[in-house]
Amino acid sequence: MTIKINNRILSICCLFIVLVVAFVVRYKGITFGFPLITHPDEPFIVDAAKHIVSTKDLNPRMFLYPSLYIYMQSFVYISVFSVGKLIGIFHRFSDIGVTTFYFWGRMLTIILSVLTIYVVYLLGNLLFNRLVGVISTLFIGFSLLHVINSYIITTDSPMAFWISLSFFVSALNYINGPQLRYYILNGALIGCAVSTKYTAVWCFLPFIYVHLHHTSFSRIKL
Repeated sequence: MTIKINNRILSICCLFIVLVVAFVVRYKGITFGFPLITHPDEPFIVDAAKHIVSTKDLNPRMFLYPSLYIYMQSFVYISVFSVGKLIGIFHRFSDIGVTTFYFWGRMLTIILSVLTIYVVYLLGNLLFNRLVGVISTLFIGFSLLHVINSYIITTDSPMAFWISLSFFVSALNYINGPQLRYYILNGALIGCAVSTKYTAVWCFLPFIYVHLHHTSFSRIKL
């Protein structure tokens, strides 16, 4: 029992260290390009979100990307403005500087990226054990591509967050047996993923596979 408790404590400590370091690594890039906005894709999302907040028109009028992350960015801007107005920094929405939008918008991407690492740990622990979970966090936590996409306002890291959650629910459905709540939740998460980036549509495949597995569909035929 003591060994199990110690292993659990050790894995939690390792996970905490990975999450903290991963956050710091990503936060280091949050001012990338400032005071200029040099990434070509960020303005599409930021400008659409600012349009929604300033005009109160929920139509983003930009469909290069789906709308979910645009709405999430809009919520961040509303929150920043509300807090700033409360403490007397802002009086109008137009008082917010350009880099302020990008700073807090990028912070949302960083938070979702770090949460993705935690979900990957849960997956590794669920399907294998705590050691695999911790090792998995190292792979994604310090993956160069994931780090680079974690401090800019693009849809890649947020999409990875929704996909990882969807896959986690598929794993729960696989292990615990088919349950209606898993189907409903997984459908919602797949919807969130596709509403963040169109190419996330392929994350429905684990969902389908688990269903076929529980209905005894022949793997040879598949």
